[in-house]
Amino acid sequence: QAHGFSVMEHLNRVRTEPRAYAAHLRSRLKGCFDGTTFTPPWPGHKIKTAEGEAAVESLCAFLEAASPLPELRLLSPLVDAAFDSASWLSDHATLSPLEERLAKYGTWSGVAGEAVVYGTRQPEAIVVQLLLSDGDTSRRNRAFLMHESVKVAGFAMAEHATHGAVGVISLFSVFVKSLTRNVSVTCVGTPSAQFDEVLDAVPSDQAREISMTALSQGKEVSLDYTIVQLQITVADKDGNKQVYTLPLK
Repeated sequence: QAHGFSVMEHLNRVRTEPRAYAAHLRSRLKGCFDGTTFTPPWPGHKIKTAEGEAAVESLCAFLEAASPLPELRLLSPLVDAAFDSASWLSDHATLSPLEERLAKYGTWSGVAGEAVVYGTRQPEAIVVQLLLSDGDTSRRNRAFLMHESVKVAGFAMAEHATHGAVGVISLFSVFVKSLTRNVSVTCVGTPSAQFDEVLDAVPSDQAREISMTALSQGKEVSLDYTIVQLQITVADKDGNKQVYTLPLK
């Protein structure tokens, strides 16, 4: 999962600071192209591209015109789902329908999909390769990774006999893995893993916003989760409390 965090770190840098990343990319890839032959600035072999430097110019122009987007959050169920996809692609050419593969991990809504990258392991290279979308006039992967509605993600890699490695990034607007037990957890400051687990089990951006905003203000936040509702209790240093109840059924 550490590799996934690094990939998300690079992608979130692009999403939150697209114009700054465009300037970085121009500098980073300067002199790396000889026609359509690309010599990467990171470890790796030379690559024969379809468009050469034109793909870089296209990406930089796109980023310079883009507005900042929210960071993506890495979710453990989506990491597991991405690993299943990558492992399957290590021996097969195509994947089965997304709905069939995700059913055992949870439910989703809104924008959903996967982007696949072959032949590279470095987090920066993975993100750049997908964003360049070299040879794809629709720039499908670029548009997907920079979609304003996607909010959660998973990433995993597997070995590939021909390409050396295959990576899969899964992106969703909303993904929920409901809990099968009652959970009560209280935090001040940094949320615990269990605190995040509860919020990830609730299909509500508002619940996360209330909880995370209160934590950032130094308040105590208690989450009481059952299969039918989530109760959020926010307490300030003076002992004043606000209670929010979100029905889940």
